[in-house]
Amino acid sequence: MSMGFFRTNLKKLEERQDINGLIKCLEDRDSTIRTGAADALLRLREIKALTPLDQERIVQVMTRAFGEAHPDTLTAMNSLAETIGTQGDYARAQGVFERVLEVRTRVLGEEHPDTLRTMGNLALAFGALGGYAKARRVGEQVVQLMTRVNGQEHPDTLKAMDNLAGTLWAQGQHAEAQTLSGRVLEVRTRVLGEEHPDTLTTMSNLAVAFGALGNQAEALRLQRRVLELMTKVNGQEHPETSLAAWNLAGTLENSGDHIGARKVLQENLLWMLDRDPRTLAGAQQDIQQTMVDMFGRSRR
Repeated sequence: MSMGFFRTNLKKLEERQDINGLIKCLEDRDSTIRTGAADALLRLREIKALTPLDQERIVQVMTRAFGEAHPDTLTAMNSLAETIGTQGDYARAQGVFERVLEVRTRVLGEEHPDTLRTMGNLALAFGALGGYAKARRVGEQVVQLMTRVNGQEHPDTLKAMDNLAGTLWAQGQHAEAQTLSGRVLEVRTRVLGEEHPDTLTTMSNLAVAFGALGNQAEALRLQRRVLELMTKVNGQEHPETSLAAWNLAGTLENSGDHIGARKVLQENLLWMLDRDPRTLAGAQQDIQQTMVDMFGRSRR
């Protein structure tokens, strides 16, 4: 039969999200079919159509069909580790990331984008397990390599710097975290613009760092700006806008400005009292309950 026939069948399997059918194709004797099935499964993973069990099976079959050092097998292994990590099994995720990193470094070199991605994931896994010294060492290596390969203003470099700042923060190195976050914010503001989600995330993190270092004035300035921009970009009822308002109110409360804190809550979060909790995001539900306790009533 023609390759066009097989390509059409693979496309149909992908459209139907027939995971079992595609996994079966991974073991076909024809390498073109195996590769097409692998590509289709990786695309389905990107749209979150695969369960963790699906991903386990895919890694096993790909390892048999292609070998562990094949790029598609390594991509599937890295994706599986990311999924395991999101489920909270950081120890297992760390082990898979370490194996993928060892093979990718050997096969692709440490400066290859896929190697650097796995290295960054491994640093996050170390941090999630409380291994901040290891997380910092690997995170600093990622920043160094990405800066050399991509330049300091590349989005991947900035993301690595942001992650390293988070590790420094977790270590209690607040001054270093603040300095690094400040560098990231300056570049992101200039390159991406002040309203970009990544810029706003960094601005919010930097505000927390200033607050921890006792610079309440700068923390409040940044948090007010974050709230203003979040409201403009996402709207008042967006979960991230709600969190920005809540954080600002908390900083005002901690600095002794109880009236100012209450005003922020009334102007930005009072609408929550009219909402069914089931329509709110998780963090918003927690805020709503506190609002009900604070204001003593629900307007529902």
